[in-house]
Amino acid sequence: MKLFKRSVWVRSLAVILAAIQVSSCSLFVSSTEPVVINASDPSAQISVDGAPVGIGTVTQDLKRNRGHAVMAKTSDNRAGTATIGTKISTTGVLDIVGGCLILVPFLGVMSPGFWSLDTDQVAIAVPPAPTPVALSPAQSDTARPQPSLKPAVAAAVNPAGADQWNSSDHPQ
Repeated sequence: MKLFKRSVWVRSLAVILAAIQVSSCSLFVSSTEPVVINASDPSAQISVDGAPVGIGTVTQDLKRNRGHAVMAKTSDNRAGTATIGTKISTTGVLDIVGGCLILVPFLGVMSPGFWSLDTDQVAIAVPPAPTPVALSPAQSDTARPQPSLKPAVAAAVNPAGADQWNSSDHPQ
């Protein structure tokens, strides 16, 4: 009889652990996800959430449970940006279904593995460098700045020949 009770207890524990496992798959998924970031300019400095991570093309492990801002910036301040959002992962959907079917608490919903990043590859378009415009000789003469012609300042003369403030109306 004692053996039977122990066997039932072990089986019950195994069923409970299996139910928790099925309803919390996300607990066993990594909290980060690799993302390949590629800038159109191979010399661009790539930053994720304000922190520099590399130049040109980078593979970076990013946290699954939050969005990220990505920027590629060149030395001459040309920049391109992108954002990476989040969505419920496949294991997150399995957690929800398992939690509804087995009626076990949704433990996986609280873990970062419940989420997935929107994409695993980001291409950032950095605007091309402005090309210098070649001027023809006729255009270069007109494009050259002209010297400024400052008007001559004439001294204001009082027609009476005296200082206007030294009149007989105002005692000194």
